[in-house]
This record gives sequence, C-alpha cells and structure tokens, in this order.
Amino acid sequence: GWGQLSHALGLLFRLIDLAPTEVYGLQTKSDAGVDLCDAAVLTLENGARCSVSGSALVPKHCSYQMDVRVYGSDGMLLIDMERTRMELRRFDGTDEVVLDLGPDDGQYFAVEPINRLAEVCHGVHERIEADGLVGQRAIEVLDAMYRSFASGKVETV
Repeated sequence: GWGQLSHALGLLFRLIDLAPTEVYGLQTKSDAGVDLCDAAVLTLENGARCSVSGSALVPKHCSYQMDVRVYGSDGMLLIDMERTRMELRRFDGTDEVVLDLGPDDGQYFAVEPINRLAEVCHGVHERIEADGLVGQRAIEVLDAMYRSFASGKVETV
C-alpha cells in the first residue's frame, strides 16, 4: 500500500515493549487495488488492545492523519499525529500530556530519515531510534493485517 501504518507501528513498538499476538484489519482500496485507508485492532502479549489507523486520502495541505491508541489495565495512551500530541490517561486520574508540540514542530522533509540511516551507517550517529525488534514487530503486524484484510478474520501474528 501507501505505507500509512509503517511509521505509526514503529512509533507504537518504540514506546511499548510488548509483542503483538493478534490483528484484525479493515481497508479501503482504490480502483487500482491499492489500499487507501487502513485500520487495525491489535492484541499485545499482555492482553492490551491497540487501535491504529492511517489514510492516503488526505488533502496535500493537511498534516498527517494517523492515530495510535493503546488501552490497558492502567488506562490509555493516545497519540494524535495531526495535533502532534501524546497523552497518558490513567484510571486513577493521574493523567499526563506527555508531548504537545506546535502545529509545525513535528514536520520534517521526507529525506531526513534516509539521511539519518546513512549517518548511522557511516558512524556519525551510534544508533537508530527504531531497532530491529521494533521493525520486526511492525512487519509482523503488517503481515497479519494484510492476511486479515483478505480473510475478514482476526489473524495470529
């Protein structure tokens, strides 16, 4: 597809060190058969549920439309890429706004991640923020999600 969820999943698994176990996904396809809107519900190894969605049907002048939401026994983590905001809402009432950036503070040119990878490869930086495990988990979810699109059922990772 158009890669709507690879970055959202990378962010999710960078923040939450839990393996995915099940995925249910829905999509909207273009006339050419390319997915334009993707949504998935994930179950993590501890039973927490996450919803992740993204779309390529966004007007060019608008910012990213990706949401990551994680629901667990302590409360919920809400990540809204359009508002560049991350909130932690707990059942005990100790809520936190973890990140709240201005309208353009999270924007970057598409070439910047490529440059960062090249700098890591050349030893300019020692690490890349999304390690192999983060990438593995994101790919596992994408694989199960596309299987779920085809089957219409929950798929095991």
